[in-house]
Amino acid sequence: MKSLIFWTISTALIVLIYLPAFGQKITKINLSDSINSQYTETKPMISVDGKTLYFARQNAPGNINGDLDDQDIYISSYGDKGFGKAKNAGTLLNNERANGVVSLSSSGETLFLLNTYEESGNNDGVSTTQLVEGSWTIPKAVPIQDFHNNSNYIDYFFSSSGKELLLAVERDDTQGDQDLYVSKKGADGTWQSPINLGKQINTKHPEFSPFLAVDNKTLFFSSMGHENYGSADIFYTKRLDSTWTNWSEPQNLGPDVNSEEFEAYYTIPANGAIGYYVSSNGGREGSRDIFSITIPYQFRPDPVILLRGEFIADQEEEDSINYHVNFLTTSASESEVNIEYDSNHFNAILPTGGSYFFYVNKSGYISESHYIDLTDQKEYQEETADIHTIPIQEGAMTVSHNLQFSEKSSEFFQVSYFELVRLLEVFKQYDSLQLELTGHAYDFEDSLKNWRLSEERLLKIQEFYVDQGFDPDQFILTPKGSTEPNEDAYKKHVNSQFDINNRIAFKITNMRWEAKDSSALMSNAELDVSAVQLAINAKEEQFRVLFAFDDDQISGNQEVLLQLKNKISSHTGSMELIGYTCAIGDITYNQYLAKNRALNLKKWIVKQGFDDRDITVVAKGESEPVADNNDSNERKLNRRVEVKFKPNLSVSEN
Repeated sequence: MKSLIFWTISTALIVLIYLPAFGQKITKINLSDSINSQYTETKPMISVDGKTLYFARQNAPGNINGDLDDQDIYISSYGDKGFGKAKNAGTLLNNERANGVVSLSSSGETLFLLNTYEESGNNDGVSTTQLVEGSWTIPKAVPIQDFHNNSNYIDYFFSSSGKELLLAVERDDTQGDQDLYVSKKGADGTWQSPINLGKQINTKHPEFSPFLAVDNKTLFFSSMGHENYGSADIFYTKRLDSTWTNWSEPQNLGPDVNSEEFEAYYTIPANGAIGYYVSSNGGREGSRDIFSITIPYQFRPDPVILLRGEFIADQEEEDSINYHVNFLTTSASESEVNIEYDSNHFNAILPTGGSYFFYVNKSGYISESHYIDLTDQKEYQEETADIHTIPIQEGAMTVSHNLQFSEKSSEFFQVSYFELVRLLEVFKQYDSLQLELTGHAYDFEDSLKNWRLSEERLLKIQEFYVDQGFDPDQFILTPKGSTEPNEDAYKKHVNSQFDINNRIAFKITNMRWEAKDSSALMSNAELDVSAVQLAINAKEEQFRVLFAFDDDQISGNQEVLLQLKNKISSHTGSMELIGYTCAIGDITYNQYLAKNRALNLKKWIVKQGFDDRDITVVAKGESEPVADNNDSNERKLNRRVEVKFKPNLSVSEN
């Protein structure tokens, strides 16, 4: 049962408050005179952080061309006392045509605008403008393939990912009136021909004013065709897959938002708590006004994290670096990380449900990394991060807080492999690099134990890189134990279960390192893996195809593959391919890698003419090693696919 209460607070008219059974208070407010007037306000668009509201006002004296001006853009900023007095956006964004903001980027520094701004010709379409040094650039048209509209009305919305454009238009394949469509951004940057969202969304009556939440799944739109309270109502639906034509059944937002009159142009910030929309129910002097409402939980989008970061360069002249942030995630969701850049900052929208490892990827530079765990995150949150980037040169140093180990041991924690491989990709670009590794450990109360532990961890890191082909002498190991607490002033994200003082510093001591003469002798004495592999195949009459670390490609096994090809040509039975890995890394990932190795070898065998129906693939991961996993050279033999040939067991007739 709902209880209704009416009263007035300041300039805001609270239309109704109700308390549902589960205890959530829903508040609907007609925004103050700072926003609404006796004229029609329409097309509100709130910024991601909820601090800036764009909207359009129709035929008002304050428009650029006065009350004969169809529609101008106005802007209001949120402060301590609510939204301030709205101001006309000026002549650059407003002209003699109907103007409006249809979307804005997560940083608020890119606007997408209704219509095009050409001086002549058909102005149907959408434009974009950027905020540069405090001023908006001249709007430029956004070309859309096969764009046409048979209606006098049109709406647009750009997704926060920047990869999808929603349109409300009438086209040849429309259900009846305006339908909702999606245009996807191609690899070349062009917007592709619009695709109808389907009959679950569209009816024979108008569907319009689409708004896609920052989770890139939750869609709000207005409809005169779905079951409503009398006119246009606002509805809610969820995208169910990547086709953009499969949606949950649209739900009416109910009588606390919708009425017998017109409701449309719903917009919400990233936190999903407050919605803004247009209604003619309760508008000033019979006009349409903009209202706000606390959003019922069942109609809120999936929570996200709004991450803002600053790129910090070691040298002043490096501010011009073309930064790019790599995000690696453990999330099983199809949701993507949406990133937007300006000169030395980035804005990212992170879906919850997984963890993220991120860093700057730029040739010739190395950055510190961050780790943020959102596996159990249930609410919207705002975070900041500093990414310290330095050029790769002698004397340069970077600190890693994400090379982490199990407590009081030198065994790598799973997240460490993100960092180890990330740094490996950087170091592989420089064959003559020599590094000083400084280790800090704070697991014990005893300082001597911490010193020994830091040394053991440094040796573990050295072993990993030696296993990838580096010379042990390329690493100078300096254990510090618990003698130097972390004093880094940068804003970092580190796995919460780790001590921020536990860290590894990498310092470039020499860019022109050369191996000692004795290293050649050591190289000759090393185990020749290929020779051993061929010997095993010949002796045991079986085949083992070996793979490089963390790799599923078979290109480096030419001599073995030639032997295998000869065997295949004469084999009339079936075969079994068993994939394995060494013991480095996560067990689940190794199982996945082992299967991919076997599947890739199967593809190669099928190309040789063997029937794929006679090939069985098995993945055994790091189980059943044939060599010592503790030896960096021997464990190469464990990264393999074993090929077992089976005879034809068909029974001949008597």
